[in-house]
Amino acid sequence: MRAQPVRVEPRALLVHRDHALARRAELDVADALGATFVSYHPDVQEAWAGFHCLDDHRGEPPAQLTEDHALTTLQMLGIMSTPHAVTSVPNADAKLAAQLLPDVRAIALPDAAPAVVSLVWREDTGNQLVNDLAEIASSLAPSDDEL
Repeated sequence: MRAQPVRVEPRALLVHRDHALARRAELDVADALGATFVSYHPDVQEAWAGFHCLDDHRGEPPAQLTEDHALTTLQMLGIMSTPHAVTSVPNADAKLAAQLLPDVRAIALPDAAPAVVSLVWREDTGNQLVNDLAEIASSLAPSDDEL
């Protein structure tokens, strides 16, 4: 497998408007670590679930998780429609979720490690279109100091 970073994006916390953190415009990661996070189904990739739960800042999964287990992004948003949980997402996703779900607020997490959006492909693909796309992605790559 090969991966080419394409974009670096800040992270945000999604919270229900009735959540205790919802009145803040910005949070430090430390302010969010003790919250109840959305729980993810065991079939969800551990690294993906950990990204959303800020495990990269805590060093382990959160102590408090929802009883419901999201398997898809839509299920995660359904859980977010209640004031019982939070989740971390890339800033663009947070803005979109806040537009689609009027009860959800997006709160900036400026000290969170950013999301790195990457193109991932099999090296042995042999498909020229994939190789061309990878070349374009390389031209869009963020600088090393942005990663």
